[in-house]
Amino acid sequence: MAEEQPATMATRITDLDHDSFSHCASFLSLRDLSNLAMSSKSLKSFAYSDSIWLDRFREIWPENFPLSGVRKAYLNRRTALHQFKYYDPFVASLFAEGYYSVDNILLDKNDIIFSQGPAIKMAKIDSIMSGGSLVTMPGHNSRVTCLRLFPLSETSLAQSEAQTEENVLLTSNCDGSIRLWWKGACRRVFGGRHAAVHTMSDKLLGNGDVKVLASGEHDGSICLWSLSSSGRRYRQALKAKFCGDQKPVKWMSVAGNKPSNLVTMSGDSKVRVWDTTKLSDNRCVGLTSVRRKPVDMKCHENLLYVAADSSVVERWKPEPVTELYGRHQTPVTHLHMDPYKIITGGFKSNIVETWETDTGKKTISFFCSHPENRFNRGCSAMAVNACRIVAACHVGVRGFIHFTDFSSATRPL
Repeated sequence: MAEEQPATMATRITDLDHDSFSHCASFLSLRDLSNLAMSSKSLKSFAYSDSIWLDRFREIWPENFPLSGVRKAYLNRRTALHQFKYYDPFVASLFAEGYYSVDNILLDKNDIIFSQGPAIKMAKIDSIMSGGSLVTMPGHNSRVTCLRLFPLSETSLAQSEAQTEENVLLTSNCDGSIRLWWKGACRRVFGGRHAAVHTMSDKLLGNGDVKVLASGEHDGSICLWSLSSSGRRYRQALKAKFCGDQKPVKWMSVAGNKPSNLVTMSGDSKVRVWDTTKLSDNRCVGLTSVRRKPVDMKCHENLLYVAADSSVVERWKPEPVTELYGRHQTPVTHLHMDPYKIITGGFKSNIVETWETDTGKKTISFFCSHPENRFNRGCSAMAVNACRIVAACHVGVRGFIHFTDFSSATRPL
């Protein structure tokens, strides 16, 4: 009779030695590491140790690193880079030929994507310095009104695990259609009705596997689209349509604290919150007004940031809680917001301004125009991605795109 094997005791994370824990921690994100540190005192001691943070520091900034207090040094430097508090970023620029100005612009991993009238163009960031050419993606027959990037995994196009890190491009225009692009080609066409599409949601709405894209139209209606439907042109992608406003819906953003809620704003300064999970027409669950003429808005957690024509950024919860007054001599027309910074730009100014999100303190101002041309117009489009920013203006009869990357900067302000 065979002898019974003794039961094997399960290994817990607290049983790991320091070297094993350090190896495991290298696969964790900053958020995961922070959550782990809050779970127990022993894990906090491991998670805050210099050896773990030294590996992270060396991976990004191998040229010099502190010998102690590494976690604090790492987080301080990371915050400063995200807030553009350095003198020596990498800078590159290019001209975009064409009659139309650059109206919309995005930053992907190694791509700058922008629109000029009905044309959508793309430039590789690593080829700008070597004079790489622009790629034009034809398709729209009228002016492009909005550009968005979403994960490929949220669509029906993803076929393998390796593609989960890729993005798809969505574009809307004045002919009422929305197009989905992947690898430089149009893969889906949504809509095509008569009402022009003014804007699309900055994120997908919903939780889990069921997510939809929202679009705002000239007739004041709001449409909800499924990106997971198959077929090149189809009507079944339209999941819902409801009246959003009597005026054209110009801006929309997904609530940070509840991803099923959509915040919209029209030209009459009315701000509405919609619960997209409701099946009835009574989806509006909140209404307020902006005191000044709005030009842009962004949601962050349970706050809404609104750029107004008096160069003010207002935060709503849902009433104004603070105002950030800049030194803009002209109206603000572009707004970016993330956990580190608020960035504003305007059609009538070549200067882009940056503030700290938590304090409202202004940190840096820089030009988005060509330094040797006196016929520069103001900032026509702007996009920010972590430590990188790209802004466009019009120089004479050409578009000018200015790219700045603070990721490898070394000289702090």
